[in-house]
Amino acid sequence: MRRTSRQASFLQRNRIIAALARVTCVVEARWRSGAPNTAHHAETIAWHVAAVPGSVHSANSAGCHRLLKEGAAVLVSDAAELLAD
Repeated sequence: MRRTSRQASFLQRNRIIAALARVTCVVEARWRSGAPNTAHHAETIAWHVAAVPGSVHSANSAGCHRLLKEGAAVLVSDAAELLAD
């Protein structure tokens, strides 16, 4: 699959966002969305990655569940947990 310049710019943006944030929190991300991509960039530079998934039956949460299953993110249930680190 060939990437368009627009897709490439989103991927570059994701790397920048991951580098600027101390914690990347992914909320209800689809399997192939930009949010898990951003989380993986954060993980590669040793930043904290958190996830707030929805239902295991929802396609809108598949990306969060994948991050949690792979051990790339920790589960959080409220904002206070993000600020604890």
